[in-house]
Amino acid sequence: VVAAPELPESLAASYEAREGVTREAIVAATQAALGDEPRRWGIWGHSAGSGTALSQPGEFALGRACLACPLGRALEARVSDPLFLCASEGDGCNRFSETSPADSLTLAAVNKAPPFSTFESADLAYAGPSLPRRGVLLFREGDALLPNHISFLWTRTNEALFDLLSAFLPLAKALNLFLLDFDTEKE
Repeated sequence: VVAAPELPESLAASYEAREGVTREAIVAATQAALGDEPRRWGIWGHSAGSGTALSQPGEFALGRACLACPLGRALEARVSDPLFLCASEGDGCNRFSETSPADSLTLAAVNKAPPFSTFESADLAYAGPSLPRRGVLLFREGDALLPNHISFLWTRTNEALFDLLSAFLPLAKALNLFLLDFDTEKE
């Protein structure tokens, strides 16, 4: 079973954010709605959803996965569940991080963050009969594929966003607004 609850800051905005309706409460309610029988859970998030995947209390025996995440904070996460992080040096959101993704890997080792395995390619990240408890796939400058912030999303999702937002891109660029890489993906 896969569930994707809508969060208050969602682009769909089908409801108004209310006090007490937090990410944590929404994930817990989603788990409760799926029944009382014992289940093994996994959780993943993209961008801000990475913070949800890392901070959500409880056990996620199937693991926690974070895509387009700020590596610095994610590498320091003290969770006992399996953890997979995927980041790109081509992600425009890196400008908000204290360190580059590559520097974050180095600092995590120096700061004695929980140990992790670094994969050089997606093929290697999914190879083998057993995977490490903590793994990082970092797309680096010079790689054949260098994803930006939204290229981690499903193509049809991006197409719908482009259909909706394309008319506003020239104005947003003129105002020098950060566009979560919509502008670079569109070009």
